[in-house]
Amino acid sequence: AKYYTPSKQVIQGNGVTPNIRVPMTAEQERALFTFRNADNVKPDEEKNIIKAKDPQTLRAIDALKGVMIYAQQNAPRGEAVKK
Repeated sequence: AKYYTPSKQVIQGNGVTPNIRVPMTAEQERALFTFRNADNVKPDEEKNIIKAKDPQTLRAIDALKGVMIYAQQNAPRGEAVKK
């Protein structure tokens, strides 16, 4: 199976270039990697995992919230925007 974008471009083995780039420090990348592989974590490292945040996911959520707010503010009167 191949993977495609909605515009039918093949992204198999290439991925996509993000529209919004969110740089991460080496420390953030390590914490995120550890968080995503939490099955192999030692008990004394659990505190650091709980504190780990995914800046890229948080930024994506912010962008989606902004789109929803914009859509609500610009919807024609009397029309509800689906959430």
